[in-house]
Amino acid sequence: MHPTDDRARGAADAVKGFGRHQKDGRRRAGVLAKGTSSARFFRALLPAAVLSAWIAAPPAVLRGAAASGLPAIVATDPNDVMGGQRPRYPAFPKLARKKGYLRGYAKDVSGRPLQGVRILIAAPTLGYSSTGQSVRTDARGYYEIKPLYGGATVRSAGYSLTYRGKPYALPLHPVDGQIDSIAAAGEIENFVLLTYGPVSAAKAADNPEYTGAYYGAAFTFGYSTREATDELAPRRNLLLDSVVEVTLTPDGPLLDGSPGRVIVVRKKITPRGYFPINDIPIGRYKIKAALASEGGRPLKIRENVLVTGRDAMTPNETTGEATILFRSEGSDLATLGFLMGGMMRHSLTAERVD
Repeated sequence: MHPTDDRARGAADAVKGFGRHQKDGRRRAGVLAKGTSSARFFRALLPAAVLSAWIAAPPAVLRGAAASGLPAIVATDPNDVMGGQRPRYPAFPKLARKKGYLRGYAKDVSGRPLQGVRILIAAPTLGYSSTGQSVRTDARGYYEIKPLYGGATVRSAGYSLTYRGKPYALPLHPVDGQIDSIAAAGEIENFVLLTYGPVSAAKAADNPEYTGAYYGAAFTFGYSTREATDELAPRRNLLLDSVVEVTLTPDGPLLDGSPGRVIVVRKKITPRGYFPINDIPIGRYKIKAALASEGGRPLKIRENVLVTGRDAMTPNETTGEATILFRSEGSDLATLGFLMGGMMRHSLTAERVD
């Protein structure tokens, strides 16, 4: 049995339990304060900011989540839908330093060893050049490498896999969150494959709209605008200050094998003409968009394939619900950086339908 099966059942049970308490925010807050199994599940699963948004969420959103059998996240910041959280890290075997070597393990968040992870190290030589070496993890997820030159550091750690028939090249996160120089006494560096979360709090704070600041998936939601008094602007343009609601519902297990969560993003329409949605747990989703300020009026959404060169959404244009498979930037591990996300930013455009 996959380790996420129990989590999936827990999510479904929790949603059913909370579905009986969707009358208003005060009832939901009261339920969270109790010591029920459902309450404990949600408090352990969701960050505090997401729980606060859940308490304030309209019942319609919660009913939709309950229908899918999954908990819902009402994102308070589309730049970081997961609220700065990362999955819980697995336990790693204890290792002693080995003189002159870098060594450690690579796992996914369920604790499964990852075979074939490529760890690249490099040391500066004369001038601005550097000398690189690489090693692959074995069936235990273990690796060790002895630098040829002093002062070497880890340049990248990446893993290739196939999900939904598509190739992915994804960076791994150092468990200690740092880029360490390999000392003469040796160094331990364990890695974990994350499907969402900031690569570092500092990088996300410096540029919260940057796709590479997160391990999760991303897309840009674009639109044209008009003022309510403007009779000449195309009717398909969205009214300034109206509120868009974008809903992403997992379509089967996510890339990490977990059941996932329904993600709801609400954003006021501004003259800027677009907003980014970042750090979506990597997977395949059902996506739809509506005007929350007009009672859930559906919007037409279209993928801008010319921007990315890859088809992610099927059908490419719809006024209803489409399927979107978020893709990595490439499939070559040699292109990955260290402490940098590897997901492509897809591009969607929305229009009003009268």
